[in-house]
Amino acid sequence: MSQTVPLTLDKERQFRFTIFNAREVCRLLSNYPGKGHVDSYRLLVLLGGRDWDAWGEVLAVGLKHEDENLKSDRALRYLTSYLEAGGDLAVVAKAIRKAGELGGVWDEPDDTDAAPAGNARGSRESSP
Repeated sequence: MSQTVPLTLDKERQFRFTIFNAREVCRLLSNYPGKGHVDSYRLLVLLGGRDWDAWGEVLAVGLKHEDENLKSDRALRYLTSYLEAGGDLAVVAKAIRKAGELGGVWDEPDDTDAAPAGNARGSRESSP
């Protein structure tokens, strides 16, 4: 199975995010002022919180196999142009997540561990 996921930004690209790519991004982001230690879980939190440094580094590193000179600022410009043209950030996020799953960075979501209906802790009845 291929470890790349199609992703359209400035053009159709093949995004790849392996454990080596994740390690590189985590090391880069850990050196950013105020980020603290970044591991693969924290990386997901940063992406989910729309930390644009994280988005830029992930995109640049994940597309590096196509353009070895791609830097995070240019990757963010690609993303910005895509969004300004009506693109959906959720589509890009899903591609990043899927490429990470294929590359062994993150596990695929497991529906068997999902919380029961109700609140996140379960749906216990409480007596008044």
